Amino acid sequence: MVIDPEAVQRALRARFPAPELAPEASDWMREMVAAVGSNPFIHRERDVLKFVEAPLNRLKREPPEVRLAFVFEALNEIVRSPSFHFKLALKTVVAALLRTGVALSALEAVSLVELVSQPKVPFPFKAVLSAIDGAPAHTKRTPALLASLDRLRASVTPYHGLAEMKDIHQRIDVLIGGPKEEALAPAGAWSQTVFREVSASGKEFEWRALLLHARSLTQSTASKKWQTEAVNLTKRIGQAEVLDAARRWLTLGPTPGETAIQALEGEATYQKGSYGFWPHSATLPSRRISRTLPSRAFGKSPSSARFPIGWAMPV
Repeated sequence: MVIDPEAVQRALRARFPAPELAPEASDWMREMVAAVGSNPFIHRERDVLKFVEAPLNRLKREPPEVRLAFVFEALNEIVRSPSFHFKLALKTVVAALLRTGVALSALEAVSLVELVSQPKVPFPFKAVLSAIDGAPAHTKRTPALLASLDRLRASVTPYHGLAEMKDIHQRIDVLIGGPKEEALAPAGAWSQTVFREVSASGKEFEWRALLLHARSLTQSTASKKWQTEAVNLTKRIGQAEVLDAARRWLTLGPTPGETAIQALEGEATYQKGSYGFWPHSATLPSRRISRTLPSRAFGKSPSSARFPIGWAMPV
């Protein structure tokens, strides 16, 4: 039996008529409707992109203002259209356009976020947030935008799925206030000893600031900027007091009271940062520390050693 593709398309259009558009709908929108209509068999993202490939590729080559105008038109159509299938198709198209990069003014950024801050509507939230994140700092840090992002967060509910809601909330939180610092807490025997002493020091706030800075070191060699901040934090506690603590804590070894010689990841993070500002701090010369440590603590001069021998170097 021979199947006529055009006859199949006519039958589908008759069975699933395309959604009606407003009289002022753009030619771009009419092309998208003609491509996907209300066909229920086109629901996966890759299928939608395949059917709208020709008009979408042409639209991507248009000037930024034309692409952005269609983004706003499509988002409004997602709100207006009674066809849930067409809403999802437009969601895919808008996400694809936003991923190509759009330049947003401060006003456009606020308008974009306000438009998608409506509950129980399938907007391309992640693509919108990525577009906001890619905007210049003076655009994405305005009070009006931060307030709009807060309203958007409240509108994203479990209706979109708990995992999706949590992911979107986290992205919004980063845009509003930056990544949240993980709370300082002991990660093993070594840091348990450190935190006990810090709690009883009378300068817990200052020590915690220094330990938080220590934990932020992610490279094997501390930058000058990082070391400068370490020196400033050290001065707030007192150089002699920090040196005395270095003397005690470094001689503990990486895993005191344990048979393992490789520190756990969380423990190693503290240790690497601590070693970064103690032996190499301008105010705490490595020679002063090396003279106070047993000879087994370093296999060679700390000024040239990357990490004390007997310690498993945190990576």
